[in-house]
Order: sequence, then structure tokens, then C-alpha cells
Amino acid sequence: MPKNYYYILGVGQHASTEEIRRAFRTLAIRCHPDSNPGPNAHEQFVKINEAYQVLTDPLKRSIYDRRLRMKLMDQHRYDARVARPHYRHTYRPSTSRQVDELLWVVPYVRYFSILMLAFALLLGGDFMLREKLSPEVVQSIEVDYGTFGSVKGFVNTRQGSLQMELEQVEKLAPGAVFRQVKTPVLGITTCIEVLEATAQSGSEWTVSKHFIPHYGIYNVFAIFIVMLVVCGLSGLLINKEKTNLLFNIGLLSVLVMVLTLAFTFNS
Repeated sequence: MPKNYYYILGVGQHASTEEIRRAFRTLAIRCHPDSNPGPNAHEQFVKINEAYQVLTDPLKRSIYDRRLRMKLMDQHRYDARVARPHYRHTYRPSTSRQVDELLWVVPYVRYFSILMLAFALLLGGDFMLREKLSPEVVQSIEVDYGTFGSVKGFVNTRQGSLQMELEQVEKLAPGAVFRQVKTPVLGITTCIEVLEATAQSGSEWTVSKHFIPHYGIYNVFAIFIVMLVVCGLSGLLINKEKTNLLFNIGLLSVLVMVLTLAFTFNS
């Protein structure tokens, strides 16, 4: 709030220029450092001179009066709010109410974080235990041109039909021998190995080439496994008093979990 120059000179807000000059002369003589040896005399004299310079200039006084009125109106509105009986109850503790409203989220975030870490552990352990299946012989290859430009490749064997990416299907031909490397629990294909016989009996095989599904959870989208771990640890380690942060982590965790499930079971 600006200094109240009228109060400093001891005049009213409607005082004339002549009244302001008389008040200034009286105070200047009383507070001049030469006649007043007090410790605050110089500071008081500076304030009096500043008030005089503003209030005797019509333009400066007009601008000052406008600013003073606005500040006084703001102060009156604030005082009126504070004077209300319920003001301190309804206005001051708004942050506390928000925190209380989010407290119910904390235990759910903790439980969901444990679930995320468990699922990340399942994905990691399942990948470590991946196993090679029996060789299969390609009987035929089909390409399905779907709507909106989508293209799907299918490799047909005696065991059934296997969907692959188009560029992988193009590497196979009828009569080719391949085998899948899959995880034992979730049954996710992590690799396709193309085989060649090394013995006349055809009972021994060597891998001539292999290719990995590009868009699997263990390839391009493996970052989501890392995000599962990060979100899970954050939900468990962050102080439960930081409810706003935990709430945001909970929302992010749900999104990460949904995307991870989608990429896992579409692999």
C-alpha cells in the first residue's frame, strides 16, 4: 500500500494547496535535522518533503489519489471478509480440505504399486524362462489386406495358423522349417528361428536366421516394463502425506498398466 502523504502532513484528503504548504512549513521547521537532533529526524524530514512534492503537483496528486482510493477499497473488502464469522473456517483451510479429500487415494495407490511391481516381475521372470518349441514346417502363407490399409501375414502349419508381421512372413516360404521361442507363462513369442537340418536324418537343426517381433512387449514397448517398475517404486516410497503427488502417480500408473496389458496380450 502507498504511503499516506495526507497523514504524514497532517491534512485531510480535500485540503487545498495552500493548506498543504502551511502544514509543510510547520513540519519542516519542527523536523529539520538542524533544529531536531533526534535519531529519526532526517528520515521524517525526507518523508515530509516527499509528501509535499507529490501533493503540490496537480498531476502527481491526481495519480496518487487514484492509487490511494484503489488500495483503500481493496483493504476495506479484505477487512469485510475477515470480519465474517465463517471466513476463517471456509477460506483458510482450503488446502487442508483438498488434502483430506485425497487421503482415500493413498492406500489404493500403495496396493496398485505392489500389483505393478508384481506384474513387472512376472514379465521379467517369464522372459528369462523362455523356451524353444518343437520345429514346425510351413505349409502355406496367406496375406490378409484389411480395412484402412492394414496388412496381416499368416503362416499355416500342421499345428495351426500363426500370425506374423508381413516383413517376417516374406522371409519364409512353403516347406521352410522354423520354431518359436515363447515364454512359458504368458505364451508371448519372443523370437522366430528359421532352421536348417545338419544331419541326414533331419533330427538335428541349426539356426540359419532369426527375427524378433518388432512391436512386442519385449522389444519396442519394453520401456513400459521399466515404467511399471518406476511407477511402482514411486507409489511405495513417496511419503503418504504428499497426497497430491501420490494421486498424480496413481493416474499415471493406471495409464501405464493399461498400455502394458494391451501391448503384452497383443504381442
